[in-house]
Amino acid sequence: MAFRNIRFKKYDNQPLELQNLSYRYYEKSVDEDEEFTPDKIVTPANMVAQGTTHELGLDEVRSNSEFAIVYEGAFQVDHPGTYLFELRSWGGNRLTIDNRLLIDSEKQEASRGTIDLAAGTHTIQVLYYRGSDNGQPALSLRAEGPGIAMHELHAPSPVPADVMNPNTPKLFDPADEPVVMHGFIQGIKRMHPHSAAIGFPSDVHLAVDLNNVAVLKLWKGAFLDMSTMWVGRGGNDLKLNETAAFSLSGAPSLAVLPEENAPWPDSLQADTDYTFHNYQIDENGK
Repeated sequence: MAFRNIRFKKYDNQPLELQNLSYRYYEKSVDEDEEFTPDKIVTPANMVAQGTTHELGLDEVRSNSEFAIVYEGAFQVDHPGTYLFELRSWGGNRLTIDNRLLIDSEKQEASRGTIDLAAGTHTIQVLYYRGSDNGQPALSLRAEGPGIAMHELHAPSPVPADVMNPNTPKLFDPADEPVVMHGFIQGIKRMHPHSAAIGFPSDVHLAVDLNNVAVLKLWKGAFLDMSTMWVGRGGNDLKLNETAAFSLSGAPSLAVLPEENAPWPDSLQADTDYTFHNYQIDENGK
């Protein structure tokens, strides 16, 4: 086996930080047959509140539907080059950098745009709007640049406390001891239903397929976003920090092959005499 044309990228530079953020919040009721567009709602007559804020966190949103919020601010670029921005929301969104429209989307999936930035201060505007009531408002903005890993520019949990259930948790991180969460975990090729995500206070975590006794993923940083399990009806798969995850096949760690050249199975054979019994966390929390 040989590896060729390997490329790598060093992440030695500090991430971007939003500065001097302000917001304008708008609300407007529309008829069912009327199209809800940001141009109709973002007007002086519909503005409900405005002010300054220290993060992109949706704390200013007061409704689940028929609203728009505009964030404006700046960020400093120390390393010129091509920057990638990713914007995602439950509703429509727009991203403008230095008065240039970079993203304009109404998809729930993340949208991306790239822009060449010189060293210095740059302006940014984020518009988020929703017409219909479709669950909790949510907004995510991430960026990547020269020597800068993909990182979040929004607040850790951009869900306003006064919308829906104020006690609903979202981000979940182990504090003083390891945490084990059982659930469905999406692998490279399929869903692994009998799995566990194991988080450590050191911020290095792993996911394990308990049927195959195999490591599925390794990642660093935030442990789990529990909104898929604890918001609404729940019941979805565990949401890992995929941007920092190293994925493995999830194939069994141990298998009995009929012959030397037989392919390695992707799941534990039904006729094996061994199975996974339990796991233990020692006195050192490992």
